[in-house]
Amino acid sequence: MKQCKCGETDITKFGKDAKRHDGLRVICKKCHNEANAKLREANRDKYRATNLAYARSEHGRKLQRANSLRRKFWPHMTNDQAVAEYDRLLAEQNNSCALCGRHQSTMRQAFDVDHCHDTSIVRGLLCNNCNRVVVQDKTVEKVKKLYEYFKKYHTI
Repeated sequence: MKQCKCGETDITKFGKDAKRHDGLRVICKKCHNEANAKLREANRDKYRATNLAYARSEHGRKLQRANSLRRKFWPHMTNDQAVAEYDRLLAEQNNSCALCGRHQSTMRQAFDVDHCHDTSIVRGLLCNNCNRVVVQDKTVEKVKKLYEYFKKYHTI
């Protein structure tokens, strides 16, 4: 009979541990979680530094970007599929903004995914300036391009 230090005896309350002969941890899940919380609290700076270093690493940034794309625009896809869809749209637009035509290589950040907030349909990829609907510099040419862009994706 298995028993935790807190007195728990229900084996469904014990986590798995392949290294143990019975395949279960020595302590129950509740005690295990409490011990981990105390360890994290005692070493808060170490855990924070580790998490920050991972978030700033190339792999961490790629994973955050993939998660963001998937959650916001393609929730039915996996992270890899969402990144592939973004890359497909980028290639379809010749690595340029769908509205102003500026090339990705001239931009400091990745293109924004333009989507309809009512239907969640992705329309294309826009530079940050165009995604904000060119507030400061509205010219007739840009308004015409904006009109053609929305006309192309008009669903009503």
